[in-house]
Formats: sequence, C-alpha cells, structure tokens
Amino acid sequence: MSKKRDHEWLKARTMHIKGIPEEDRAGNGLKTFLETFLKENRYGKVLAIQIVPPFHKMFNIEVKMRDLRDLNMLIIN
Repeated sequence: MSKKRDHEWLKARTMHIKGIPEEDRAGNGLKTFLETFLKENRYGKVLAIQIVPPFHKMFNIEVKMRDLRDLNMLIIN
C-alpha cells in the first residue's frame, strides 16, 4: 500500500455503503454509527461522508415526465 496520501491511499480506505435511509440525507446518522464502531475497535476516524443520490431512480422519473409531456402535447393538439 502507498504510504503517501494520494489517490491509492484514499481508495484503500474508502467504503461504499448502499441503502442509507432517506431521513439521513446528510449522513449524520451514518457518520455517528461509524465513528462509534471505529472508536470501540480503535481503528481510526471518519474523514468525510459523501452521499450520492440514486441517479437511476432520477433517470426513470425524468423519462416518465418526458413521456407524459409528449402525451399531453398529443392530447392538446
């Protein structure tokens, strides 16, 4: 592993978690849980949390909106 704090260092220490509750949009609950776990086991600390929205759901909604817009144009004209 790299001893420098570069891309490879960060990649080796990054977790990807799926299924975070919608109420925890900022990730505060997840951060608290992880910090508690790490403190109990003396592993380290949480540097940052980045929440990525479910883009596949957003894409499906956009497609449905476009279809409804097209259907509305057919009905009006």
